[in-house]
Amino acid sequence: MLLRVVCRDGSILPDPSHRAPGRGAWVHPQCVTTAIERRAFSRAFGLTVATDNRELIAYIENVNTKNECHTNYEMDAKDMKLK
Repeated sequence: MLLRVVCRDGSILPDPSHRAPGRGAWVHPQCVTTAIERRAFSRAFGLTVATDNRELIAYIENVNTKNECHTNYEMDAKDMKLK
């Protein structure tokens, strides 16, 4: 699942509803840290200044905390049954 993010006044904001106006960029939630380190959002949005990523990081941490409470099930592709 990819997460859409948008840039507003130099801040990178999550757009989970995919409805925010303007140009968006897509990132896998597990790759957000790598994207920040590599300045991928600055390049994606054509910015020459550093971006404020605090809201995006807080959103990702909140989503990860909620997901830790649920059991992850894997599908076996061979017979399409839960393991």
